[in-house]
Amino acid sequence: MDKAAMRRVCRTAVLSMDANGRVKAEDSINACLAAMAVFQTAAVILAYLPLPDEVDLRPSMQRWMNEGRQVCVPCVDWETSIMGCSSLASLAEQALQPDRHGLRVPRDPQPVSCEAIDVVIVPGVAFDAAGGRLGRGGGFYDRFLAEVAAVAIGVALPGHLVDEVPREDHDRLVSAVATADGLLTGRG
Repeated sequence: MDKAAMRRVCRTAVLSMDANGRVKAEDSINACLAAMAVFQTAAVILAYLPLPDEVDLRPSMQRWMNEGRQVCVPCVDWETSIMGCSSLASLAEQALQPDRHGLRVPRDPQPVSCEAIDVVIVPGVAFDAAGGRLGRGGGFYDRFLAEVAAVAIGVALPGHLVDEVPREDHDRLVSAVATADGLLTGRG
């Protein structure tokens, strides 16, 4: 299956999940992240505010913020196609605003150095057990991960999991994928 077809199949599978089943799966994924050793010591975590077909990490993000960790979210310069990150002061909707492509970002962005990030939680449309990841097609995370030394962790609902993600030379692997059934250790 090519990348475009895989994106269509996985998005459809995730968006058609039963609401209760999805909440249970997301709770399990957030619990899986909480149990990972890398999150016990991470001071700066890059996560994301979910789109409708992405895992909702806000419970983990709020817990990390309550623990005094710095939580950041991606901020994209759409003119240059460069992804940076901004510190997140609050998950309250009034503290956020949509960018020109609908990604929620802080109203008052506070840039964070990419070198400061300990862990990057990477969304995706599809993941495989080897750490392969299929994104939305813009290459933002692949370029970002090529520039940082942080550990990259994918998060996947059941509809995001496939046998094998088609890969190209520029595609970056993740170190592990947190799923509703536990952790898949990748090679990234």
